[in-house]
Amino acid sequence: MPDTTPPAQPGSDGSIAELQRDIDSIKVRRDSWNVVTFVVAALALLGSVIGVGFAAGADSGDSAGGAAASGGPQTVEIELGDLYVKPSSIEVPAGTELTVVVTNAGAMAHDLKLDGETGTGMIDPGGSETVTLGVISEDSQAWCTVPGHKEAGMLLDIKVTGAAPAAVASGDHATGDHPAGSSGDSAVIDFAATPEADWQPYDPALEPAPGATNHELTLHATETVKEVAPGVTQELWMFNDQFPGPVLRGHIGDIFTVTLVNDGT
Repeated sequence: MPDTTPPAQPGSDGSIAELQRDIDSIKVRRDSWNVVTFVVAALALLGSVIGVGFAAGADSGDSAGGAAASGGPQTVEIELGDLYVKPSSIEVPAGTELTVVVTNAGAMAHDLKLDGETGTGMIDPGGSETVTLGVISEDSQAWCTVPGHKEAGMLLDIKVTGAAPAAVASGDHATGDHPAGSSGDSAVIDFAATPEADWQPYDPALEPAPGATNHELTLHATETVKEVAPGVTQELWMFNDQFPGPVLRGHIGDIFTVTLVNDGT
């Protein structure tokens, strides 16, 4: 027999169920696309953040590397002797926090102070002291502050590398803004130039004043251990076996020609 079941009509339960399934399917596909779109956007944002992070990290690394190359803590061993500093010159990058380990190998007490102010205390013979001189940003000097020791050679030159050149003040000599040969407020001297043919140097020899005397003498300097108080000895510089040295007497206009012979060790 032919099927006499009437087709489903709109509004019937079967038609509504199929329509609901179609709607649900459309919603699922739409939600899936929304999720995909969201995930893609999130991945793009994450990629941007990571890229910025790497760039910042690279900049930070470069900056840190530059700082490390231009400074940081550094320790140097220094030996003090009787009228010497070893080494007599050191180089440090600009911005270095400089620490020195100072040992006194001499026979008398010495110290070492940056600019004569910051540094060790007085170190006894055979003693040692570690001290931080601070951050070094420009060429400096440190020396023994015992009177006469700096002038005798107990001087440490601290040279800074990688420092920006100092600004040239107006009126300075031929450097920076005033290269050799240019005009400026100061004279420019060419030390390689040859004087004119008729130029004569000034004779620096000084003749005694009229009626004055030219005193000529020789002083022999020696290092001698002397008793300076009962039971107390000290190594002294002796001049012609005297301490203090000989008294030089003269009148205004006299000339003293002194020959100094170092017989010390």
